[in-house]
Amino acid sequence: MRTDGLSFDRIPPLATPLGYFLLAPLFGLLAALILVAQPAMLEQRWLGASLAATHLLALGFGAQIMLGALYQVMPVVTGQPLSQHARLPRLIQLLLATGTLALATGFMTAAPVAFSLAAIALPLALLLFVGCWGTALWRVHPLGESARVLRLAAVGLIGAGGLGLHQALYHAYPSLIGYAGELTDAHLLWASLGWVVMLVMGVSLQVIPMFHVTPALPRWIAQFAAPALLAMLFIATLWPPSRAVALLLSALLTGAYAIAALNALAARKRKRIDYTVRLWQLALCHLLMTALALGASAAGIQLTSLAGPVGVVFGIGFMLSVMLGMLQKIVPFLIYLHLQRACLGDPMAMMALPNMQDLLPTQTQRRQWQLQLLTLLLLYLSYVPGMIELTGRLAGVAAAANFIYLGRALWRARQRFYAALPTA
Repeated sequence: MRTDGLSFDRIPPLATPLGYFLLAPLFGLLAALILVAQPAMLEQRWLGASLAATHLLALGFGAQIMLGALYQVMPVVTGQPLSQHARLPRLIQLLLATGTLALATGFMTAAPVAFSLAAIALPLALLLFVGCWGTALWRVHPLGESARVLRLAAVGLIGAGGLGLHQALYHAYPSLIGYAGELTDAHLLWASLGWVVMLVMGVSLQVIPMFHVTPALPRWIAQFAAPALLAMLFIATLWPPSRAVALLLSALLTGAYAIAALNALAARKRKRIDYTVRLWQLALCHLLMTALALGASAAGIQLTSLAGPVGVVFGIGFMLSVMLGMLQKIVPFLIYLHLQRACLGDPMAMMALPNMQDLLPTQTQRRQWQLQLLTLLLLYLSYVPGMIELTGRLAGVAAAANFIYLGRALWRARQRFYAALPTA
């Protein structure tokens, strides 16, 4: 593991990132149960169940993991903590969870009050978090490559959140807020490329070489690809005549990043089987597939019938896989780091610390990898004509098992942490 150039002096309490990580699987489980109940959602993008499950995964699972990771990554990579106030992370998490549940309820029931609650809670969570995050990023000097991309991801999050707020207000007050289909597509574009991909891009510049002992990712990712991708999103949103060209270039930039990251992982020095590396490779291959689909759509190839599979490719194949891959490394590292700090005054306790691999064992990582593969396989089989009712429900069951197993693994890692703490 490479830790040169990193700072561990201002890391938050373990409960801050771990609290986000532990809550996230519950939202994933809710999305999986919706799939079990309504497998037809895989074929119908605008079904209430589809929208509810999508936002449970994106906000309830994905955003919880990403925000929790940023609370830990920012002080380590940049030396700047996100917040000095112990209660603020919990308030942001409460607002995010409340808003996500309200939004999912609104999509399932079409109740305006649910959308109204979401339109209050989610923007508040966004403003508080971006305020903390932006302040920390502003203080970073000198600005490293990872921090540079994280600044762009913050812009992407603001864009996705602002467009999402418009959509929530439309559902809450349809007579006052006009519907604009192009803004719905823009919201999806900013949430996927501007927020998720940009954040993964920024974090991977540090995490992949650090945890997997690979060569550094190419500098052009931070210096050219990330700023150009954000510029293409602005052009696609604000200048409709150039939308096709901007989306085609976005696809090329996204695909180039995926290939560069895959090449770095292929050149890693440790050649033993590592299921976190496999999850990263699975995620990046799906990101490359997403880029190909985006490029084909921008080139005028009709992919309307493939909207469901492309959503699975990005949401489950890329986003979920990369989150699982990062958690398998970040959580044991965090726990071991906090145990070391707790044992600084007791050399004997330091010697008794568990091995980092014991905190989240290889067997656990392998089973998580297998459950993720099974989930993806069943999801893809559900698009075979006549198979959606059976395999769609089975995919929901597999996804539920996937999230339950993740929650169990994280909870056990937490228990191992408290069991290993010095008693004095």
